Amino acid sequence: MRDAPDENQHCHVPRSTFNFALGPFNPIIALLIATIKATLVVLFFIHVKSASEKLTGAVVVSGFFFLAILLTQSLADYLTRSWR
Repeated sequence: MRDAPDENQHCHVPRSTFNFALGPFNPIIALLIATIKATLVVLFFIHVKSASEKLTGAVVVSGFFFLAILLTQSLADYLTRSWR
């Protein structure tokens, strides 16, 4: 008779692989990975890479521009708060 299946049996990657202790760099690494994944999705699955239209390029550039504005404003707010 077989033993009961382990609850983590469906996982193909060992659980120890996910236990990286990067300390304060965990959110930075997570955002970097998310940015790379989002860029790949935009380039290949939304076909921005192969599009030759100027309008598509303008939309992509303006999207990154407004994302930079959003991140700059959020960082400025975060850095100027008093946390006492």
